[in-house]
Amino acid sequence: MKILVVEDDEDYRAFIETALRQKNYQVTSAKNGEEALEILEKDSINFVISDWRMPAMSGVELCRQIRERNFDRYIYILLLTAKAEKQDLIEGMDSGADGYMVKTFEPEILEVYIRAGMRFMGLEQQFELQKAQMEEANKKLTDAYSIITKELKVAARMQQSLLPDYRSVGNVDFEWLFLPSQFVAGDILNYFKLGQNNIGFYVIDVSGHGVSAAMLSMTLTKFLTSYSLYGGPLIDRSDPGGGMKIRPPKEVMGILNKEFQSENDDFQYFTMLYGVIDVEKGEVSISQAGHPYPFLSTKSDILRIGDGGFPVGMIPDAEYTESCFEFSPGDRLTLYSDGLTECHNNQNELFSEDRLRQILEDCREKPLSDFTDTVKSRLVEWNGGSEFADDVTLLALEIN
Repeated sequence: MKILVVEDDEDYRAFIETALRQKNYQVTSAKNGEEALEILEKDSINFVISDWRMPAMSGVELCRQIRERNFDRYIYILLLTAKAEKQDLIEGMDSGADGYMVKTFEPEILEVYIRAGMRFMGLEQQFELQKAQMEEANKKLTDAYSIITKELKVAARMQQSLLPDYRSVGNVDFEWLFLPSQFVAGDILNYFKLGQNNIGFYVIDVSGHGVSAAMLSMTLTKFLTSYSLYGGPLIDRSDPGGGMKIRPPKEVMGILNKEFQSENDDFQYFTMLYGVIDVEKGEVSISQAGHPYPFLSTKSDILRIGDGGFPVGMIPDAEYTESCFEFSPGDRLTLYSDGLTECHNNQNELFSEDRLRQILEDCREKPLSDFTDTVKSRLVEWNGGSEFADDVTLLALEIN
C-alpha cells in the first residue's frame, strides 16, 4: 500500500518514512498541504498521514480540502499532533479526519494506527463494492420493470381492443364500465348479434388478478366469438341441412365447463353470466355460473334474478340452469362483477348490492349513460380514488 506523509519537520518526516519502509509500505512525502494536494491529484494514493501544525496550510485545512474536492476514491486521513486535548480531537474529526494520533517515536504505535486505518479502508472498499453491486442490481430491476410495464401496457391495449366500441345492437342499447385493478384485468364483457333475431351478451370474472387472469379472459373472448361454418360454443351448425341453431345459455355454460377444466396445480376458474335476447319475442334467457345476481329494473320494480350455479372450471360434471323473463321497452338489465359490490371504503365497509340498487332507483328515468356515470362517480368516491383492489365491471342494457 502507498502512503503519503505530510510533515514540515524534515527530521520527523524522515523518521516516519523510515519506519514505514521497514514495514514494506510505499512512501511518498510532502512538506506542506499544497504539495500534498498536488500529489493526490496526480497519484491514486488513498492513505494520508499528516501533521497538524504546518505553515501555509494546517493538517485540519488539508482534511477539509481533501473532502471538498470529491476525489474518485476514498482517502483515509490520520492526523498527527503534539497535543492531546479534547477540543483538538473534536476539531480534527469535524474537518474530515478518520484518525487522530499523538506524535510518537515508537514505530509500533504508528503501525497499530495504520492497520486500524487499513481495516477501515477494507470495509470502505467492501461497502463501495456492495454499493456498486446494489446499484447494478437496481438498474437491472428498473430496466426489467420498464420492459414489463411497457409489455403490460401493450397487453392492456390489446384487452381494451376486445371490448365493444359500439353502444347498440339493433334496438338494444348498451353501456358499460371496465375498471381494471392493474394494467390488465381478469374481467371481460361483450355483446354481439347472434343470427337474425338474437343478441348475445356476457360478463366474465376470472379468479385472481394480473397477467394470468387477463390471458384467460382474452382467451375466453376469442373462444366465444370464434364461431364459423362449423359452429362454436354459441352456435350449433350440426344440422345436415346447413341450418344454424343458437345454443341456449345453459348449454354454452356446459361446453365452457368441459373445455376449461383446470388440469394442473394452478387452479383457475371463472364466474360468468351469459344471456341471449330474442328480439322478436321480447324475451331474455340467462345462465349463471357463480356470478353475482343481475338486476332487472322494470317500470314498477327492481328484481334480483337468476339461479346461481357453480363457477366454470370448478366441478367437471356441473349442470347449469336458465332463467327466462320478458324484456320490454323501458326495462333495464344490469350485470356486474363482485369487484363492484365488494369494493371497500376506508372503514372496510362494502359498497354492497343495496347501494347499487339505490343507484338503479335514482337513475330509473335517466339515460343509460347517466346511470353508468353515476355508478362510477359514487364508486370512486366510496373507494377514495380510482385505483381499485379488484377489477370492476358493469354492463347495462335496455330496449330503446
